[in-house]
Amino acid sequence: MSEQPPSEGPRRRRRLDRRGLLTWLFPELRLDGTPWRAQWRGHEDRLIVLSGRIALATSIVGQVLHHFVVDVPLRLEPAGRWAAYRFGSSALYALLLLATLLPRLQRGALARLPLFVLAVVVSSLQALTVVWLPSVSYLYAFVFSVVGVLLLRQPVPSAIATLSFFAACQWAVAWRHTDIHPSRLVSVFTLAVGLVILFRARMTTDVRAFLTSRRERQTQQRLLETQVELDRVKTNFFTNVSHELRTPLTLILAPLETMISGERAVPADLRADLELMLRNAQRLLRQINTLLDLSRLDAKHEFLRLEELDAVELVGSLVESGRPLAAQRHVALAFAVEGRVPPFPVDRDKLEKIVLNLLSNAIRFTDGTEARPGAVTVRCSLRVDRFVCSVEDTGIGIPDDEIERVFDRFHQVQRPATRGRGGSGIGLALVRQLAEFHMGSVSVRSRVGEGSCFTVELPIDRAVYPPERLDRRQEQVSVPVERRRSRPGPAELHLAGARLPPRPVRITPTPSTRAAAAAKPLVLVVDDNREMLEFVAGQLADEFRVRLAERAEEALRMAALEAPALVVSDLMMPDRSGTDLLRDLRRDPRLRGVPVILVTAKADLQSKIENLQQGADDYLAKPFSVAELRARIRSLLERRKLAVELAEKNEYLAKLNFDLVLSKRQVFLETMEAFAVAVEAKDPYTHGHSRRVSLLSESVAHELGVSDADRETIRIAGILHDVGKIGTPEAVLVKPGKVTSAEYEIFKRHAQMGWRIVSAVKELDGVARAILHHHERFDGAGYPHGLAGQEIPALSRVLAVCDAYDAMTSDRPYRAGIEHRLALDELLRCSGTQFDPECVQAFLRLYEEAAPRFPEFPSALRELATSRDCLPGEGR
Repeated sequence: MSEQPPSEGPRRRRRLDRRGLLTWLFPELRLDGTPWRAQWRGHEDRLIVLSGRIALATSIVGQVLHHFVVDVPLRLEPAGRWAAYRFGSSALYALLLLATLLPRLQRGALARLPLFVLAVVVSSLQALTVVWLPSVSYLYAFVFSVVGVLLLRQPVPSAIATLSFFAACQWAVAWRHTDIHPSRLVSVFTLAVGLVILFRARMTTDVRAFLTSRRERQTQQRLLETQVELDRVKTNFFTNVSHELRTPLTLILAPLETMISGERAVPADLRADLELMLRNAQRLLRQINTLLDLSRLDAKHEFLRLEELDAVELVGSLVESGRPLAAQRHVALAFAVEGRVPPFPVDRDKLEKIVLNLLSNAIRFTDGTEARPGAVTVRCSLRVDRFVCSVEDTGIGIPDDEIERVFDRFHQVQRPATRGRGGSGIGLALVRQLAEFHMGSVSVRSRVGEGSCFTVELPIDRAVYPPERLDRRQEQVSVPVERRRSRPGPAELHLAGARLPPRPVRITPTPSTRAAAAAKPLVLVVDDNREMLEFVAGQLADEFRVRLAERAEEALRMAALEAPALVVSDLMMPDRSGTDLLRDLRRDPRLRGVPVILVTAKADLQSKIENLQQGADDYLAKPFSVAELRARIRSLLERRKLAVELAEKNEYLAKLNFDLVLSKRQVFLETMEAFAVAVEAKDPYTHGHSRRVSLLSESVAHELGVSDADRETIRIAGILHDVGKIGTPEAVLVKPGKVTSAEYEIFKRHAQMGWRIVSAVKELDGVARAILHHHERFDGAGYPHGLAGQEIPALSRVLAVCDAYDAMTSDRPYRAGIEHRLALDELLRCSGTQFDPECVQAFLRLYEEAAPRFPEFPSALRELATSRDCLPGEGR
């Protein structure tokens, strides 16, 4: 048997003792390896800053009060030095207090700086009082030192070092110049060190308490996360179980309903057996739905859909629906209303579940005979601000020891009288949870052999419901449908002229869809359950062509080969769900219009809304009726047929509208050019000027990056910019010499005249503004309004540059035109004064290398443009 070396155990104990000593001296070492070290430092910094502010404020108040309460009455000498000491230190403390408001002095090592300076100053000043108070000055100095060190919240070694620094400062400023015996200082310093060690040893306890609180919080967080995960797993479990149970139930209920309601005759004894099977299958479905309701309430996936409802009318209709069952069991069913109950906000679905559960329990546990029938009475009333509904029966009753547990989940009263009456112990549990979720309550009173009375109370005021319980998606979600493009109005002829209306997109069905529609419509059924596929196919085959797919990818491949008229898809499938299939169909331009019906076991409202928002056309919960499925398919196909016909007509109208817009725009532009040529005919020197200015302005506007609508506006403005000259006398317009100032004033009116003429056409308002201001100068010296800089409309600034260039390079009655290069130099010289520099630079980028070239007139205008002896020059 081997023995350990004798030195290993003591060495390990020494190592452990060294670690314990270090953590005692520096308790923060306990936080190493944990995620909370930064939190601890932040916590300490906040406490230090708070302590510093309190100490500084206290010192300021104390010094001021000490001066007026002690120094002044005692007439301490010299008075000036005492006043300077009190108020000077108070001013310093006030500055330190303001410094604590700086963000950089609220965290890290700098957080201790104001408090450290305060402790040094206070203890040193107290030491200086040795001149006046030699007997106690050193004691006060060390007391303040100890207080300052404790407020700094340092570990023991750091605290002792800080205390030693304070003592050194006091020695340097005061005691080395006095005759105080060193033994006094040593004894007081030793006492101070003992106090620091005694109080700062509590830092270990503080760190331990901090660690404990953080670990407890972490444990609680983990427990909460575990609970959330368990809720999620439980919800997923119930969802999956629901899917696995609802699919077989569909294959049970649907064939049974088909056989019972089918055209073929069924023998009476077989019909009775089929109806028995149907009733029990429906009963199983109700149990599954109840379990799912409970799971959604537990997982907080349930919401209240409140609506103003006549609860009395609703309860009355539920009572009437229970009369057949009550008659079978020889139970007299009565309904009474006490007083007037106005409509109030309530969730219809949840109120129905509450009343139906209570009513079915009352009938089931009430015995009756023809000679002595049982009785169940449902009463409704209003009690203050709550709606009260009670269901009272004369049944077997509930023992007193069972009343407390009657609302527990899966609990059933174990008595001979309750056996053989069915039930799973979840109906009353659901009633209580629904009532409490509805901010109400449910109670029971009962006596064995006499019957029971269950009472439900619900609030009638909407304000009592927490916002998080209300369903905010109660508004109807509209699915956007692209309508045909509206016919453009007159304003669009010039504002959107350069941006032609888009050609209509053909949205009519493909040839394969047309061929399929001519015969039986093709229905694509997608489900991962082969038996479900075969059953649905068998039920739909007599009316539709049916194709089957077990996976979403397979369904997409089939749809790509031949577009179906309609898709019926299960929602929960392996690999890819029905929602994924729906998204893929809606992304495919050829298939996005195909109607989709989602069939699923997830019957909750949230899933339904989410899938309808994704683009589903209908939503059917399992188990479903084949007749209902047929009706919904027929309805969607009829709607699809009408949509196709509407699309064809819209396409035809859109084509006519497109051609009409093109023809109107062409006629409009040619009319404008003809009008401008007619105006220029008044002055033979202005031949072609307006057209050239129009083309130049459109090019410069394009270079500046303006919108298509503004480019079309300036194009028309260029054509019509001189239309106001129609009101200028010819003597002024074609005068060969220099005009007088009076004639120039007459000439300047043509901008306003042009604006009045063009603004008469409402759709040309933008053109009119550009014409009105195209003679404004960038420095504000232009006309008619003297606008400057950015006050001038942008299109007017472009028009001014192009108009001036063409005027300079063309012949006038009073001068000959100048060369292209000289015109550019003039534009540059006047850039920033007469013209917008940005517009000038854009013009230069286009035409600095060569002069612009202009296309010929349209053939329709050539004859008019060359008539009346027009010369190749321009007017004023």
